[in-house]
Amino acid sequence: MLASRPGHSGLEEGLLVRETYNSSCLQRSATTEGLRCPVSEPEADAEGEQEKLLLERRTVHNPRWTIDRGAGYYANERVKRRLPSLIQTGRHAGRSRLKVTGITWQQVLQHRLKRDLFHSAVNSRLSFILFVLLLLYLTSLTFWSLVYYTIWWYYEECFEGISGLVSSFQFAIDTQMTIGYGTRSPGDCWLTAVSVAAHSLLTVVVDSLIIGIALARVRQVVQPEVHAYLYTWGLHREGHTTSEGEHIPVRVQELPISYFDPCVILPVVCEHTIDERSALYGMTQQALEALGAEIVIVFRGTTELGDNFHVRQSYLPQEIHWGHVFAPILAYAPQGSTQHTVDVAR
Repeated sequence: MLASRPGHSGLEEGLLVRETYNSSCLQRSATTEGLRCPVSEPEADAEGEQEKLLLERRTVHNPRWTIDRGAGYYANERVKRRLPSLIQTGRHAGRSRLKVTGITWQQVLQHRLKRDLFHSAVNSRLSFILFVLLLLYLTSLTFWSLVYYTIWWYYEECFEGISGLVSSFQFAIDTQMTIGYGTRSPGDCWLTAVSVAAHSLLTVVVDSLIIGIALARVRQVVQPEVHAYLYTWGLHREGHTTSEGEHIPVRVQELPISYFDPCVILPVVCEHTIDERSALYGMTQQALEALGAEIVIVFRGTTELGDNFHVRQSYLPQEIHWGHVFAPILAYAPQGSTQHTVDVAR
């Protein structure tokens, strides 16, 4: 939520900062195209009425238009209108949409395998980690079953209870999972003893890596915190040029959060105050659209079970509900009840 300065009503200012700007606003509009400062209160009121009418028409003509971002409406709108963004929304909210060029996938894979294998595994998607671990176990069992089958083929006295490839695979499972031997067991043979010892040691190494990856995800306890950033791409994609002549195509500005409860016992409204120090000061929806702006919210912390989480969400200027406030969703426990209520349907 973006909060206005105290002393002004939400209808007049809200997220649009509806006031007659001082000399700093005039200087900004003189150097930046697309920014315009209101010159009178009647003009600001007229614009506010037009926006209210536009909001009503938009709600009537688009019944799916809702404040609930989980509905997936904005994700479909971004695809249909081909709106560029840094972070995905909807079903894949939080994923980066950056396209990396200038390097082949073979170079990326080689770097991850040689220099960053552990951290790449820890930061991979859970489905990918599970797939790789399953493939690793199956590959190990298949390899050692072939080894035991080959030994049995030439030296049958090295094993007891093995009669073919299937029983060799079962023997590999008994050895790797430390289930214990029954009718299938190693015989009095040095080749079998060395093979079983090597198999057991490699199993310990693989299990250690798996446990290390699992612990790395929960080892660091981080207090919940929220950060907001404003990404702007410059008017007409021209970017920004410094006094030294360096061209900077994108500009990132932090939007400080004025208050946040790290306990997160109740639903929390994060606020950013729009004042002279804010990157949004003097900005309107049209100005943000012209700048190609995108607000990215980063929320990270830890759960009660010690699991770290990192959530990202982005908002384009077309997706911000200007002039809105959050409906109250907290209700005190009624008479005879011992539980307070949070109505997320609102």
